[in-house]
Amino acid sequence: MVDWMALIWYGIIITALAFILWYAGIKRCEASMAAIFSGTMPLTAIVLSVLILKEQPVWSQWVGSLMIVTGMILSGQKRL
Repeated sequence: MVDWMALIWYGIIITALAFILWYAGIKRCEASMAAIFSGTMPLTAIVLSVLILKEQPVWSQWVGSLMIVTGMILSGQKRL
């Protein structure tokens, strides 16, 4: 019974809620802005794994995170 409840919780409630909120958000912005924010998913995963799970990421994960942030900054700048 616990397995089914976990499946319902994560499969239906959490996943469905995430998609509903994501699509509600991207409906209100440009596609380029939505692409920039999609880059925050792996970055957020690394930060939360350090803060909550006390994991120690390897250097390549930090380099990847830096590349994500740099890409977001460069993508967000207005072109002259």
